[in-house]
Amino acid sequence: MKSIIRPLSEAEHIEFVNLKLKSFPIKGGFNDETVDEILKEFDTKSEKGVRKAPYGLFRNGELLGGMYLNDLSLNFHDKIILMGGLGAVAADLLHKKEGVAKEMVTYFLEHYEAKGAAIVSLYAFRLDFYRKMGFGFGTKTNQYRIRPSALPRYEKDDLVYLEKDDLEIMVACYNRYAKQNHGMVVHAEGWWLNLTKKEMLTVGVMQNGQLKGYCTFEYVKGSENPYWFDIKVHHFIYENKEAFSQLIGFLASQIDQAEFVIFETQDDDFHYMLDYPHNGRPFEVLLHHQSNVQEVGICYRVINVPRVFDILKESNFADANLILKITVEDSFYPNNQGSTTVKFTDGTPNIILDNDDFEDFDVEIVMDVSEFSAMIIGSVGFKKLYDYGFADVSDKMYILTIDKIFASQKPICISRF
Repeated sequence: MKSIIRPLSEAEHIEFVNLKLKSFPIKGGFNDETVDEILKEFDTKSEKGVRKAPYGLFRNGELLGGMYLNDLSLNFHDKIILMGGLGAVAADLLHKKEGVAKEMVTYFLEHYEAKGAAIVSLYAFRLDFYRKMGFGFGTKTNQYRIRPSALPRYEKDDLVYLEKDDLEIMVACYNRYAKQNHGMVVHAEGWWLNLTKKEMLTVGVMQNGQLKGYCTFEYVKGSENPYWFDIKVHHFIYENKEAFSQLIGFLASQIDQAEFVIFETQDDDFHYMLDYPHNGRPFEVLLHHQSNVQEVGICYRVINVPRVFDILKESNFADANLILKITVEDSFYPNNQGSTTVKFTDGTPNIILDNDDFEDFDVEIVMDVSEFSAMIIGSVGFKKLYDYGFADVSDKMYILTIDKIFASQKPICISRF
């Protein structure tokens, strides 16, 4: 039965939201009020520059599934590039296991390759499901539940309250931070409207009349004591060391106000800053302290291997000098399967062939697209992939060299889509 995938009209969008809530009733339950809230939020964000479009899959004129396609601006190794973001993939409950999701994901990949993108991403409701479709894991997120007293008591001389009218300078501060950090997404104002909700509070660091960092948080119920609350941090953005220190100092000073600070970060070294990195939960490993919990969330996928190296043609890959053949296996999206040969000269990459038969190379690596995607984004190194059995190499003497070529800062991303 032939499927048609296309953008949804306003009436069809309402139908899709109803379908989605029946499949994933995670926001306020399934009722008319929830549907209206979702649609209103969508319209408001669209008016504020968010490029997010609902698409649906139809068979015989019936809507069987839908998804949101997001045009995102990714900081990819200091280059701002188009990245497709997939959200809210949902199939009608009556049509599960009929290939609806597979067809929609395939359309998503084709859509963004046609738009010139090299990479797409999503938050996987099932990591194994999307890994089979070629998505590699991104950086893990650490959630800390720490007492304010465990944080350093840094000075905090430049703190101010930020209100709804300050959203413009908050977005500008966020985007400057995003342009400095690999993996971050540059956003329009509409993405951060949730930060202005009444239950949110924001403090910022003003230096010489410019916002250099901010912390958005809310109080959440913690212990049974009615006078104790936890502080849950939603945004923690800083452009320099001084802004970081002052915002940490602010959280540390809430020792009489909050029992715990709930803090999420993709910084694996955050525990070094804490006086006592312990989240208050029982010991799970003998003579170890549970500092935080970790979760895998965002996943990345390369959809055009040569295009990745064209994007990075002015980058330096560890001053390498060799000809590397990269063979990527991609059974889900055959357009992306095959070999790409890259000549590195003093670290600068130059694609010399996109050809499976080329043999004039120094070394060849072979891996699935999910692992290549994780490696090129910086989530995992080549040696680890080789040790785990997820990558092959024609000459083992090159393993450490290849590992060094693709070593990079791990991507950080706080955007949800």
